Amino acid sequence: MSLESNKRNLSTTHILVKMSFFTLITINYNHADGLRKTIESVINQTYQDFEYIIIDGGSTDGSVEVIKEYADHIHYWISEPDKGVFNAMNKGISNAHGEYCLFLNSGDYLYSEDSLNKFIKFNCYQDIVIGKLKIVNNQNDALHEIYEVPDEITAFFLFKNYVPHPSTFIKRELLLKSGKFNEDLKIIGDWEFFLRTLTIEHASWTKINAIISSFVTDGLSSSKENQVIIEKEKEKVLKTLFPMFIKDFKNYELLLKNKESSKEIAIFNLLKRIYEYLLKTSHKIIKLFK
Repeated sequence: MSLESNKRNLSTTHILVKMSFFTLITINYNHADGLRKTIESVINQTYQDFEYIIIDGGSTDGSVEVIKEYADHIHYWISEPDKGVFNAMNKGISNAHGEYCLFLNSGDYLYSEDSLNKFIKFNCYQDIVIGKLKIVNNQNDALHEIYEVPDEITAFFLFKNYVPHPSTFIKRELLLKSGKFNEDLKIIGDWEFFLRTLTIEHASWTKINAIISSFVTDGLSSSKENQVIIEKEKEKVLKTLFPMFIKDFKNYELLLKNKESSKEIAIFNLLKRIYEYLLKTSHKIIKLFK
C-alpha cells in the first residue's frame, strides 16, 4: 500500500518544535473540491500563529494533488488508509503541537478571515471554547441556520443535542488526557467525547458570541440514511456512561407527548436521577439546575 506524507518545520522530538497557539486539523477522503475550499479558508486567516494538519484517507480523486498545491502552508500531512473518521482525527491529534485544536473537516470552512482572531479577542482559557456554527445547504451555500449552544449546558441538553465540533476549540491537553475520540464509534465519536468530558470528566468550558465556522450539510451525521446508526450508537454510549437511566432516554419522545405538567415532572425526575448519579461518582458536579 502506498503512503504519502510530508512534515514541514516539525521535529519528531518536542524540543525543536515551535509551539503554536492553534492546531487546525482537517480530515479528508475523496473530497478534493471541498478540501480546497477548507484549505483556502485556513491559510487566509489574519491570525497566523497556527499549525495546519491534513489527514487524508488514501484519496484517489485528486485530493493529494490539492494538498501538494498548498504544501507550503501545511505543517504535516499524510495520505494513507485509515479505520474511520475518528481514527483519522486521532492521527491529527497525535501530530498536533498547539495549545488548542480545531477540527475543520473537508468541505467545511472558517466563516471569515478573522475567525481565529475572534477567539483571541475573547481571551479564553477553558478546556473547551464553543463558538457559533453557520449551517449551510450543500447545493447552493445558502444559510440554513446559525447554531449555538445554550448559556447553560446540561446533561439533558447533551442527550438530544450536540456541541458543534467545527466551531469548538479543544485544549490538546484535554484530548490527550481523555483518551482522544472513541474509534469504536463510526459517526458520533465527537458527541460521545463532549458528553463524557463535560459531564463525567468535568472539563471547563465557555461559549463565545462569534461565528467561527460554516458547516456544509453533506457529512456523515447529516445523512438521513445514517440516523438509525446514530441512534444505535447513542444508545450504546449511554449504556456505557449512564446505564441507570437508559430507559428514560429511550422514552424521551414519549415523555414529550405527555401533558405539560406531566412532562415537566418527568423531565425533572430524569434530571434529578442524573444529578444523583453524578453525585455518587464525583465530588465535582456540573450545574444541572439553576
